[in-house]
Amino acid sequence: MPTLISPSAPYLLLLLSLISNLASAIQISVPSYGDECFYEKAEQNNKMAGSFEVVSGGMFDVDCDVKGPDGRSHYSATKQKQGVFTFLAPSAGTYSICFSNRMSSQAEKTVVFSLHTGDAFFKDVAKQEHITPLESEITELSDAINKVEDEQQYMNARERASREMNESTNRRVLWFSILEAVVVVALGWWQISYLRQSFEKKGKF
Repeated sequence: MPTLISPSAPYLLLLLSLISNLASAIQISVPSYGDECFYEKAEQNNKMAGSFEVVSGGMFDVDCDVKGPDGRSHYSATKQKQGVFTFLAPSAGTYSICFSNRMSSQAEKTVVFSLHTGDAFFKDVAKQEHITPLESEITELSDAINKVEDEQQYMNARERASREMNESTNRRVLWFSILEAVVVVALGWWQISYLRQSFEKKGKF
């Protein structure tokens, strides 16, 4: 007896493939007055989608630029806390995403970003004159899944940054309290010594 396959099965398999190939968010530190760049290969007409968010450092802003193998800019942001971009790769090659912190001469920035490269599905769809409603829904669902995962990664990174900041503040408060106690004890000892010397001098007279 032949096996029946649902017409939507290829799309469900495609969706599962998209979910399993989601890229994990990457956390980087962009030094003051410096740049950090990452590179990703893509085929022509493949979909490239990414997002970033500054989770700590200075005014929580950074410059971002996404360029193709020909040096053409496909996305650019200046002094932004976060950003999202999506485009179809016009040509095959290596694409770069660079974060610049050159506007800041002191503060190091912590940036969490994700870069997702589409598979052959987007390449095939891009060649079609019309996209079926189901294909459109799949692409939208894929984008939504990516955004949810990115948001979770950002929240985790923000929580880590907040926890590190709280721990750093607690350590500073602890050392300040210790220093304050030492100063109080030293001041008390000096006052006692001064009063004792004063009484001894009066006793001699």
